[in-house]
Amino acid sequence: MNARLRLGLGFLRRALAGVAACLLLMALSGCLTDGSIPVGGGGSTGSVRGVVVFAEDPDAPLAGARVSLRTPGGLPYRTTTDDEGRFEFENVPKGTLEATFEGAGRLPVRVFVETDFGSFSTIAVALAPAHLGIDDVAGVAVTPQDVKVRVGESVPFQVSISGGVPVRKVPTWIVEGGIGSIDAHGRFRALRAGTGTVRAVAGNFQDSARVTVLAP
Repeated sequence: MNARLRLGLGFLRRALAGVAACLLLMALSGCLTDGSIPVGGGGSTGSVRGVVVFAEDPDAPLAGARVSLRTPGGLPYRTTTDDEGRFEFENVPKGTLEATFEGAGRLPVRVFVETDFGSFSTIAVALAPAHLGIDDVAGVAVTPQDVKVRVGESVPFQVSISGGVPVRKVPTWIVEGGIGSIDAHGRFRALRAGTGTVRAVAGNFQDSARVTVLAP
């Protein structure tokens, strides 16, 4: 075998070894994220955070609740709530994501949340007892519908849910646009200037309010 051929074969072996290492790294990354590899890059991803509580007592956090976040066509991110019922997903891609919440002896909740680059969305979920069965909510209405508030201030949103039993009249609250946080009572706190949306979801119904957060 001449020297030129040996040199070419050596280069080919090194190139194949590099490709194999890259593929292994990608596979390991997928395992660490439960099969979903977050999209990286400064400002190219967002986050989803929030709290899970008991529907019959919205002041009581639900620790150990299972939370999953599924991207279109992708495997889910998964986590569980901490002792304060809180959870957070970082480095999630932009788009409409499906969030599912489950707890022992609780009816699961599934909602869709919008995420954006360099932003965050907040969800406050109340899980009802499993014995209540299929939801029979007939409508949802949120007030106020258009709000202007300054950073650091709070707004109490109200929701009217027609149909359903009293314990199910605690909706899932969602804040989109990276403008603030919300609790299971609908108390919104402005954290960052911008325009976003507050939504209340119950059963197959939802309603939303436009929120403009002004600088302090």
